[in-house]
Amino acid sequence: MASPTAIIVGASSGIGEALARSLAGSGWRVGLAARRLDRLEALAEELGGGARAKRIDLRQVDEARLALASLIEDLGAVDLVILSSGVGEPNPHMSWASEKTP
Repeated sequence: MASPTAIIVGASSGIGEALARSLAGSGWRVGLAARRLDRLEALAEELGGGARAKRIDLRQVDEARLALASLIEDLGAVDLVILSSGVGEPNPHMSWASEKTP
């Protein structure tokens, strides 16, 4: 029986990356998608097991649709899709977070 397969959009960091590591560690094949291809490729190499990486920018709907279709074609049947992408926007109320401390 083939291993289950998941696509994780937003897998280059944070929750998406953690989910990718967890699923791969449990024997899942993973498709990794996000805007930062360099991070995805490094993660795919680390995870092994046929992990695939594809750059996807969800702000570009037609481009994202084609990239997801290509990832699905590479992986074959997909059992689970996780949408974990997000965009961090500057917040003036948290300007202290970007300040450097001595």
